[in-house]
Amino acid sequence: MAQNYSATCSARSHKEFTAKMGIVREESKETLKWLRYSFDTGLATGSQLKEVIREAGELNAIVSASYRTAEARERNGLRSKGSREDDPSSRPE
Repeated sequence: MAQNYSATCSARSHKEFTAKMGIVREESKETLKWLRYSFDTGLATGSQLKEVIREAGELNAIVSASYRTAEARERNGLRSKGSREDDPSSRPE
């Protein structure tokens, strides 16, 4: 997930950012599901795993909210703050 988020940060447009953020969201959800599955089936146990699941849930909530914001901005034709599209130096001469 971290590697996908890193790629998201280098998106060249808001549309690309939104698409890559969607991938981060998918990976986050899948990771959380596998962690819960591991705990529920007894493949892994312990208080440390419970803490990791809690943190993964928090990260998933943050990523999902970020994706929803990016998606809403995309629908409304808005760009994210600090996007390269807003930077005059990134425009071709």
